Amino acid sequence: MIRYPAVFEYDASERVYNVHFPDIKGCMTFGDDLDEAKRMASEALTGILLTLIAKGRDIPTPSTLKGATIHVIEPEKTVAFALWLRDQPKKTGMTQTEVEDTLGVKYQVYQRLERVFGQRLITV
Repeated sequence: MIRYPAVFEYDASERVYNVHFPDIKGCMTFGDDLDEAKRMASEALTGILLTLIAKGRDIPTPSTLKGATIHVIEPEKTVAFALWLRDQPKKTGMTQTEVEDTLGVKYQVYQRLERVFGQRLITV
C-alpha cells in the first residue's frame, strides 16, 4: 500500500509535534504528542490525497526519505487500497479485465472498489 515519509519536529515553545510531508506540498498538521501527531498526519494525508483525486491531479510518488525525525505514514485503508488498485494495470502491464480476473471480481465490483467516497480515481 502507499505510504509517505513525514517529518516530525517537536516545538518546545508550543509543546506540539509539527508534521509535514516533503513529497506533498502543503500537507501538514500537528499533535500534542507523538501518537496524536501520527493520527493527525494520517488524516491530513488522507484528506490531501482525496483532494488531489477530486481535482484530477497526479498523486505524488512517495520518496524513500529516512532519518531520526522521519515516520512513514499511511492514509486511511480505503484510500490506500483504491490507489493501489488503480495502479495495478500500469505496474503489472495487465489490463483492467486481467486485474479483475486475478482478484476474482466482476467489473461492477472492481468499479466499486476503485471508488473512494463516491470519487472515481483517475488513471494517469
